[in-house]
Amino acid sequence: MNLTSRETEALDALCDAFVPSLAFEKDEDPALFSMSARDLGVAALVAEALERIEPAKRDAFRLFLKLLENPLFIATVSANATRFSRVCPRRCANACCSGSLEARSPSSAQHFRARGAW
Repeated sequence: MNLTSRETEALDALCDAFVPSLAFEKDEDPALFSMSARDLGVAALVAEALERIEPAKRDAFRLFLKLLENPLFIATVSANATRFSRVCPRRCANACCSGSLEARSPSSAQHFRARGAW
């Protein structure tokens, strides 16, 4: 599916929020923890999958991506009026996992470990 550049940036940021590059500890696999969704090309796979869903759902998802890149929309759910793709990856990950667009955790790795993801 052909997404606009802003939709692509939003999708990249959203994918990286759910699959971020994380700092690793001594007993963890550096390759596994350091790869982000962007490194793995997840956004392109999601864009490809969008071609297979019904048009109304695809259009709704594209609207969501557009909203994520709209600073005025972000200002309604956050203290910052900035595009989602311009928020640092740690804050994006925290926003997606906490249900808020505000960062709450000191590190993404600690945040994900605390939620029992590993």
